[in-house]
Amino acid sequence: LVRVLAFEDNPDGALLFGWGTVAALVVFYGSPLSAIARVISGRNSEAIVPALAVASWLNGACWTVYGTLAVDNAFIYVPNALGCVLATVQLILCVLFPRRGSSNQPPTSDTHNDGVVSLSVRKQDAIEPSVSATTVTSLMTVMTDRE
Repeated sequence: LVRVLAFEDNPDGALLFGWGTVAALVVFYGSPLSAIARVISGRNSEAIVPALAVASWLNGACWTVYGTLAVDNAFIYVPNALGCVLATVQLILCVLFPRRGSSNQPPTSDTHNDGVVSLSVRKQDAIEPSVSATTVTSLMTVMTDRE
């Protein structure tokens, strides 16, 4: 379908395909900014993935340079330049509002001298409110006693 619309001597199809691609790229580059209100109101950039912002900026910069210098195609350089701007906004937010306590950290564990492993389970990680570090430690003790 894309081949028929865009590449079969159909200038309208090529234009339609180009605008569709531009729309998809803008959505791709802008989707991480959906959390911008949360980042600003909470003054915490935890909702932004810095590696994705850097990768988006590098990708957009490379395609912008290619689209501008090599092929002079606005369907390439305009959305990617916009992507660079949006990624820059994300990176600026990461600098202005540094992360405070990530909830993506795994639970920590400690091994005592008697071989009992105790887990530190945060409240937001618990499957049920009744699961606690004491419950997990008790279960681990029972399991190691059976061996």
